[in-house]
Amino acid sequence: MNAQVPGKPNPAGGAKPAASAAAGIMLSRDWAGGVTMGAGGQTAKLDDLRFLLSDYGTPSDDVGPHPEAVVYDGPPMDPSLGDNCRITYLMPLDQAERLLMKDKGMASHAKAVAPGFPDGLQVHTYDIKFGHFNRLTIMTDMARPMPQVVSMQFKNERENWHALSFKRIERDWHTYDYINARNRAQPKINITQRVNDQRAKQHNIVINIAFGDSPKNGSEWIQVAYRPSETSVWYLPEPMIKLILYSLSKQLGR
Repeated sequence: MNAQVPGKPNPAGGAKPAASAAAGIMLSRDWAGGVTMGAGGQTAKLDDLRFLLSDYGTPSDDVGPHPEAVVYDGPPMDPSLGDNCRITYLMPLDQAERLLMKDKGMASHAKAVAPGFPDGLQVHTYDIKFGHFNRLTIMTDMARPMPQVVSMQFKNERENWHALSFKRIERDWHTYDYINARNRAQPKINITQRVNDQRAKQHNIVINIAFGDSPKNGSEWIQVAYRPSETSVWYLPEPMIKLILYSLSKQLGR
């Protein structure tokens, strides 16, 4: 892997954060309301999400701007844009796109339907070529005229890469993509999830999810031969962690 990998700490520090919208995050009126527990593993997804985040925040309905929180601090997808870009919580989407990429190409967006998340979020999906990643998802709120960035995820849909320097969270996981609400098809499929806790400096965490097992300790990214194959690196700022945990407390009723 290249030394500048999305999810690794950025030693250079990066550019100054941009100002966030003063009004805070824009969500639906009943953003923390209940969900329908239908088929397809909804309860398992909710339980997985709360287990994953419970050590990294407490439930809160704080919808303030939090300009100190970072979503992504790392290399842009186009080297001509410089060595580093810094995307802060609630940065306007068009500004984040300009920092990340020269040409966003074909992109799609839709309402976020992932269980456990506050209602009123959107997902913007891009086909990319960035290291070994081929897909980028940016999650935004519903602000107008320009939505604001609340989370990001890079994905490799062909290979399993494990970040051994991240803290491994032990659990028999069902979910391998929280933003897109995807869980394993068979109970014997192994999913590994690891967290890089950057709350002290950037007020965020970075989550590495991949199929298969790997050594529990180490300091490198390693590729693991396993089927199915998919890697995601999910950037989640602290304010969103607290909002998700608050939504989960309402949706699960416990």
